[in-house]
Amino acid sequence: MKKAIAVVLLLTIIVVLVGCSKPEDALVGKWYYKENDLLACTFFSDGTCKLRGHYGTGNWSVEEGSLKIITFYGETMLFEYEVSGDTMKLSIEGHSSELYRK
Repeated sequence: MKKAIAVVLLLTIIVVLVGCSKPEDALVGKWYYKENDLLACTFFSDGTCKLRGHYGTGNWSVEEGSLKIITFYGETMLFEYEVSGDTMKLSIEGHSSELYRK
């Protein structure tokens, strides 16, 4: 009986922890272009980011299901995105890229 209670308690904890994760958590990490293995961007858990080809540190957030990036110079980019495990597809203005996380 104690074993069954322990298993139920463990499963409950796992469900609660998984259910509490935010969509932003899936984006944190270093992302590389699939076609050439170059580092595309890094998303940090504090909401900052570094983007290939952009100076300085920007900010990122998820708003209404879209990825919003504000560069160091204040340029705002709004991406459609889809994350599946360690693969992400980004789309903006009809252009898309596939990235992977190491």
